[in-house]
Amino acid sequence: RLNLQHNSLRLEGAKALATSDVVTQLTQLDLLFNAISSAGIQVLAGSPNLQHITHLKLGRNDSDLEAIEALVASPYLSNLRQLEYSRNNVNARAIELLLSSFSEGQLERLELDFNPIGDDGASCIAAAPAIASLTHLWLVGAELGNTGAKALADSPYTKQITHLSAVYNNITADGLEIFCTPDALPALTHLNLNNDEDSESSFFSLEDSIRLHNARPGLITVLQDDDMSGVEYDQVWEDPIVCVERTPER
Repeated sequence: RLNLQHNSLRLEGAKALATSDVVTQLTQLDLLFNAISSAGIQVLAGSPNLQHITHLKLGRNDSDLEAIEALVASPYLSNLRQLEYSRNNVNARAIELLLSSFSEGQLERLELDFNPIGDDGASCIAAAPAIASLTHLWLVGAELGNTGAKALADSPYTKQITHLSAVYNNITADGLEIFCTPDALPALTHLNLNNDEDSESSFFSLEDSIRLHNARPGLITVLQDDDMSGVEYDQVWEDPIVCVERTPER
């Protein structure tokens, strides 16, 4: 495993990695926050050195559709199981294209935080056979509303999801009802959810939380409210929690 977060690698660093023998030995590569750019992602996608990579983090690297197209065209990502691609300008069209390149059930974890995928993008995820084995889905700040939440809940490919994080979206109390049904994401054990702070109904009430808890008592639920810095997702998910306050990094 190689973790190179926050190293300002930029395009030249991506080129060096693409030709490095060190990368050929890796199964996990973390390149978050490196300003690699679309060109750098394209270089990496075309490198046979990535053919053994199972865990790849490319978030916050100034991606665009051309980078997505390069990942789609790459013959070297057949072993990929976990992909982090947060804050990379991914829209619904891009996510549909990306997921179409993976085989059925290939992905186990997908993180798309702070990408403007919207309900259309959520529907594309829900319709993708590639997520049939997905257990962890991160859609923080993805402009998701009730329609997108319902698409995910109704999908035949989301039955294995155990962890869903979708804070800073536009899912209302009516949308929360979707998750009160045991058939919605039946394997779900952890739900992290609230509305966007600028939405008409910013926060779920304690009554909303209790209703969900009563409907699915085994579900560990974090309905985030206001601001409680310093509390991490893993900490609040150690024990069953009905309602907790925290604002994640934006």
